[in-house]
Amino acid sequence: MDLWPASILGACVVRVLRRGRELAAAVWFEDRGDGIAALHAHAAPAVRGRWLTPANLRYLAREARAAGFVALTAVPLPEHRHYALRLGFEEMDGGLFLPLYTLPKEQSSG
Repeated sequence: MDLWPASILGACVVRVLRRGRELAAAVWFEDRGDGIAALHAHAAPAVRGRWLTPANLRYLAREARAAGFVALTAVPLPEHRHYALRLGFEEMDGGLFLPLYTLPKEQSSG
């Protein structure tokens, strides 16, 4: 698995999965300018739906936090929506939203 530099596609991070010489999947963030990154992905038909594992999502969340983002948004394929919800994304404005930070209870109620 390769980690491509931040300059690719104007992204802050790209994760690329390869099978031999063939590109299997690429994931990148688009900075929306509000502290939230839009998560984009392209996957070959053979790996579609299988690349977004809990481990990959934890990795992406760590990278996004390290880049200064506070949340991720995503618009998955309809058949993958239920899986993204199981991984912790929440419904928001027709897409999905994953907060990268949670406030302690004493700060969140006030």
